[in-house]
Amino acid sequence: MEFFKRLFGNNTPASKKIEAQGVSPLNTNESLDKEILVDELFVKEFIRNGGKFLYTTSVEEAHEAFDNILLEKNWYEQNCLCFEPALYQEFSNYNLNYTQDPQSKTSFLLCGTHYLIANDGALLVTSKQIRDEKIPQLPDSLIVIATTSQIVYSIQEAMKMIKKNKEQALPNNITAFRSFVPTKVKKEQENVLSYGSADKEVYLILIENL
Repeated sequence: MEFFKRLFGNNTPASKKIEAQGVSPLNTNESLDKEILVDELFVKEFIRNGGKFLYTTSVEEAHEAFDNILLEKNWYEQNCLCFEPALYQEFSNYNLNYTQDPQSKTSFLLCGTHYLIANDGALLVTSKQIRDEKIPQLPDSLIVIATTSQIVYSIQEAMKMIKKNKEQALPNNITAFRSFVPTKVKKEQENVLSYGSADKEVYLILIENL
C-alpha cells in the first residue's frame, strides 16, 4: 500500500482510496482531501486510540514481530488464550501454553479480526475470534494478526461485506472495539466519560497482502 511504502520504504502496491464526501474521522480536526488513503486513516486512528502497530511485509516478518512482543512482555512459557486453531498452529514454536478455556488465567489473547475500521481505528471481531466472550472478559492484553486487505472505511461497509459472504454463516457476537489504553494507565486517566469501558493493551501485527 502506498502509505506503508512512504512510511517504511517498502515496495508495496498502491493503496485503496475512497471518496470522503466531506466525512471526517472521529475525534480529529484535521481536514481531509477528497480522496482519503484508507490505510493511512486507519493507522492514524488506531494509534490515536492507543494501539501498538507493527507493519510486516511477510509471514516471516510477522513471526519476528510476534517474537519481539513476547520478549518485550516476558510472555515466553506463559498461558495464551486462542480460539482459532490455525493461529495457534502457525505460532506454535514459542513455548506458549495455548488454551481455549476463557476461565483459565492467561497472559494475553492471540486472535485475528474480521475487519479493521479506518474511520475510527477500531477492530471488528466476531464469535470466530472471541467465541461468546465480551470484551471486558478477555485478557488485558491482545496480539491481533491481520492483513492489509482487511482494512475498510466504516463499520457499515464491513457489515455489508460480512452479509455478502454466502460461503459462511453469519457470525454472532459481532463487536467493534477501539479503546486500547492499558488497564493500569486507564485507571490513572479514568473520568466520568470513560468509566467502565473495556480497555485493552493491543498489539496489531499487520501483514501486507495487497
